[in-house]
Amino acid sequence: MYVAFLISLLISTINGIIISQIRRSSLFITNSSCALVLNVTLPVGSSIQTCIWKCDHEDQCQTGVYYHDNRTCLLFSEDCQSGKITSSGNVQTSVICHRRNQGSNNQCSSQRK
Repeated sequence: MYVAFLISLLISTINGIIISQIRRSSLFITNSSCALVLNVTLPVGSSIQTCIWKCDHEDQCQTGVYYHDNRTCLLFSEDCQSGKITSSGNVQTSVICHRRNQGSNNQCSSQRK
């Protein structure tokens, strides 16, 4: 009985794993004008880990961009493979490709502004 509980706990933990791929020195260009979910400057002492955590806990987040110098975290509902990832040049940024099982949550991609 105890072993069954541990196996059940392990399986539920595995089902909760979300994979994030980090692309350093990169920028994300979205295809949708309404894909931006959140634009926030993180507190002093924060890192890219905080931006990853925010994306993980935002249901619509598929892609994040973290600006290292000013600790800005942008979250997008568009999958990073749908948009375009380019070099950020001399700007210290990272693109967070946040993989979820349910696919893209971008429900506004067909809207025009």
